[in-house]
Amino acid sequence: MTGPLIPKGAEGADAGEELDAAPAGEPAAGASPPPSPVSPAVDAVAAVDADPSEPITSIRPPGPPRAAPVEPAPSAIAETGLPELTVLVRALGVLAVCGWSVGVVVGVLLIKGNTEQFLLSNYFGNTGRMFLLGVMAAGAGIAGLAGLIYYQRTRARGGAERLYQIAKRVSPLALVGFLPFLFRWQTWNGRDFTFLFMVALFSLSARTAMKACLSSPPLFTGPRADAWDRRLQPLRDVFAGRRWARLPLGLVVAGSIAYTALFATYTITFHHNLRTAAYDLGLEDNLIWNVLHGIGFFRSTPFSGPTGSHFGNHATFFSYVIAPFYALHQGAATLLFIQSLMIGVAAIPLFLVARRKLGAWPACVIALAYLLYPPNHGANLYEFHYIPFGAFFLWTTLYLFETHHDRWGIVFTILALSVREDIGGAGVAVLGAYLLMSGERPRVGLALAIVGALHFCLLKMVFMPLVLGGESFITFYKDLEPIGQQNFGGVVKTVFGNPFYTLHTLLEREKLLYMLQYLVPLAFIPLKRPIVLLLMIPGFFFTVLSTGYMPLIQTSFQYTFYWTVFLMIGLIYVLERRSSPKLSDSEYLVNKRAALFALACAVVPVSYQSGAIFQRHTAKGGFSMYNFDTTARDLADRKTFAEIVKLIPPRASVSASDNLVPQISNRPIAYTLRFSVFDADYILFFSDPTRIDGSERQKVTDALMSGEFGIVDMKPPFAVAKRGYSTIQNERVLMPWGMHMVRPPRPAAAPPTP
Repeated sequence: MTGPLIPKGAEGADAGEELDAAPAGEPAAGASPPPSPVSPAVDAVAAVDADPSEPITSIRPPGPPRAAPVEPAPSAIAETGLPELTVLVRALGVLAVCGWSVGVVVGVLLIKGNTEQFLLSNYFGNTGRMFLLGVMAAGAGIAGLAGLIYYQRTRARGGAERLYQIAKRVSPLALVGFLPFLFRWQTWNGRDFTFLFMVALFSLSARTAMKACLSSPPLFTGPRADAWDRRLQPLRDVFAGRRWARLPLGLVVAGSIAYTALFATYTITFHHNLRTAAYDLGLEDNLIWNVLHGIGFFRSTPFSGPTGSHFGNHATFFSYVIAPFYALHQGAATLLFIQSLMIGVAAIPLFLVARRKLGAWPACVIALAYLLYPPNHGANLYEFHYIPFGAFFLWTTLYLFETHHDRWGIVFTILALSVREDIGGAGVAVLGAYLLMSGERPRVGLALAIVGALHFCLLKMVFMPLVLGGESFITFYKDLEPIGQQNFGGVVKTVFGNPFYTLHTLLEREKLLYMLQYLVPLAFIPLKRPIVLLLMIPGFFFTVLSTGYMPLIQTSFQYTFYWTVFLMIGLIYVLERRSSPKLSDSEYLVNKRAALFALACAVVPVSYQSGAIFQRHTAKGGFSMYNFDTTARDLADRKTFAEIVKLIPPRASVSASDNLVPQISNRPIAYTLRFSVFDADYILFFSDPTRIDGSERQKVTDALMSGEFGIVDMKPPFAVAKRGYSTIQNERVLMPWGMHMVRPPRPAAAPPTP
C-alpha cells in the first residue's frame, strides 16, 4: 500500500517544483486536491464509520483497478521543518522506547521469581533484577541500532524524516510494556489509586501513539506493497457490503443477551443462596406484589411496617409497568432478571444514538464499552433498584427525539419519568437541557427540561413530603443543611449561596477515587467539552454532594447510573463531527479512531480488575465483595429452607430474619424482624446463634419467653414460630442461646396446615 504523497496528475513535474497557478493552500487548476495528511490505512477502512442505512456506493464508489504508483521522490516525504539531527534523535528515541517496551514483556515472560512481590515491595534477587534490566536495555538498543542502520542507508533520500515517520507508525508498540502488569487482579486488589493511575497513563499514551500512527505514511511503499493492496481489496469490499453492515448491531445485541444471561445467573444464584436482604430486594418485591394485587398505595411492609407508604421515599410508578410481567412468576428472582435485562438491552439504544453521529463500528465499540463498564456491574449485583432502568428509557427517548419520532419520544419520556423521581425527573430535565444547549432539538429540549424539572420538584418537595411527613434521605446532606432549614431546598441554597464551603465538603480522598472510577475507564474523553458539566449535574447532586453516607460514593451501589447515563452521552458528543469544527475531515477521523482506541485500552483493564465478566475475585456488590460461589452448605440450606417454609401459609403475615425476607416477601405482609415482630402471625428466623443478628435474636427471645409464640418446627439453621402455638418446643431454640422459659410451656397443638 502506498501513501498519497504526490498529488494526482503532478507525477511528471519536478519533485521540488511548485504549481504556480495554485493559490497558497489550494490545488492548481486541473489538478486533484492535495493529499490528506491522514494515513491511507485510515482511508482504507473509512466505510466502517458510515451509517449502514446509507448506500454503500456512496461510501466507496467502484472504479477500475488502481495503476501501480510512482515511487515517491525524497522531497515527497512529509517534512517536520526541524534540523535533521533533531528529527533523527526523535526517531531513535521513539524506537528505543518501543524496543524497551517489548523488552519488558520478554523479560517478564522469561524471568523466574515472584514478580508480584517485585512490583509491590521492590524485593527481588540481584540476578533476576539485572537480567530484567539487561533484556529491557537490549530491546531498546536493538531498536535504536536498527534505526541507525536504516538512516545510514537512506540518508541521501531524506532518511531522518522517513525514519521518524516509521517510528511514529510503530509507536503503539510502546504500549505493550504495560500489558504484563495491567491484568494482575491479586496485585492491584486494594490498591485502586495506583492501578487507576497506571491505566490512565496507559490510555492517554495509547491515544497519543495511535494518533501519531494513523497520521503517518504506511511502512511499506512501492509496487510490491500496492500489489498486496489490490489483493486485499476484495476482502474490504466484502466487509463494506450491506450484509456485513448489520454486523455491528448484531454484536451489540449478542453482547446484550450475553450480559443479561450472565448477570441474571449471578444475582438469582446469590438470591437462592439466601444472601439477599430485606433492604432492598425484599421491600421492592413486597411492593410490586401488593401493586399487582391492588393492596394499598406503594405498600412495602419490610420497610414501613403495618402502616405507611414507600411513596414518601421514592415515587416508583414504574412498578405498575413491571407488575404484569411480574405476574408470570411472582417472586424476587423475577425482579433480578428484569433488572439484568434492562441494564443489558440499554446497550441497544446507546448504539443507535452513537451510530447516527459516529458510524456503526464506533457505536459498537461504545456500546460494548458500556457493557464492560465496572460501575454498571456493581449496581447490577446489588439487590434490585429502579435507577439502572433510567439508562434504557433516557437513551431511547434521546434517540427518538433526535430522529424526529416525537410521538414515541413522548411515550418514552413518560416511561422515563415513571422510573423514579430522581433518575426520571432530573434525568429528563438534564436530557432536555442537553438537546437545548447542543442545538440538536432546542425547542423539544426546552420542553423536556421544564417538564422534567417540574416533575422532580413537585414530587420531591411537595407530594412525597406530604405522604412521609418530611423529606426523605435529607440526612445524606446533613453537613450542607442550613440551620433551621433541614430540607433539600436548604441544601440547594448552600450549594449556590456558599460555594467555597461546598467545595470544602467535596475535597475528600474517597470522592476523588470515586470520580476516577468513572472517568478512567472512559479515558477522560467526556471531559474534553464543557457540556459535560451540564451532564454531570445528576451525579454531582445525588452522590458527590452527599456528606457522611458512603454508599453514595461507592461504585458498588445503584447510584452509579446517575453517572453512567450522562457520561455515555457526553462521550458520544465529544467524538461526533460537530464538536470538532476546526479540524479537517481527515484530522477528525484520526482523532476519533485514536480516542476509540484509547477507550478500549482503558475500559478493558479496569473491567478486568473491578468488573464481574473477565474474573470474579474482586467485584463488589453493595458493601462487600460479591460471593459468586455455591457451596455445599448453600445447597443444604436451600433444601432445608424449602421444607420449613411449607409450614407457613402463602398469604400469612410473617416477620423474618433480614436475609430470609426476600424469600417470602411475595405476600401481603412480610416484616423485617430486626425492626419488630409487629402483628405477624409467624416468625421465620435463623436458629443458629452464629447466623442470627443480635437485634433479631432479642426480639425472637422476647416473643418465645413471653409465651406469645411457640415453635412449630426447627430444622437447623432455620426455625418457625407461630402466634398462639404451643410453647413446648421453645426450649429447643432458647437453650442453645443460653436462655430458658420462665412460664410453664403450653401443651402441644396440631401443626398448621400449609
